[in-house]
Amino acid sequence: MTSMFFYSETEVGPVTRKLYDELTGIQFGDIEAPEGWIVKSRLKKLLKEIFMKTKKWMLTAGVVLSTAVLLVACGKADKEADAPTTFSYVYGVDPSSLDYSIATRTSTTDIIGNVVDGLLEKR
Repeated sequence: MTSMFFYSETEVGPVTRKLYDELTGIQFGDIEAPEGWIVKSRLKKLLKEIFMKTKKWMLTAGVVLSTAVLLVACGKADKEADAPTTFSYVYGVDPSSLDYSIATRTSTTDIIGNVVDGLLEKR
């Protein structure tokens, strides 16, 4: 009985090359696989279902968390929030008139608007 061994640091042997070509051919669908070699896996479908459920839960949790943060940020923290607020404005020029129908300067219309808004504000 004669045995032949192939050894090289730069080349692949003929048996290894043939095995590699067969297996990659089966993987890529170039060569038909022997009966029973390919088994359809349910893993991909299972992972997709899990991901979709997780995605829905994550989206729901994100919406609930965002809503909670928004409500907390917009809510009144204490009773001092009901206290009257004083606004101070500094203008370079006094208004020439408080009659809004003849006001022409922006600073005058701002002052008139603030006075009227303050008087008409409903509590």
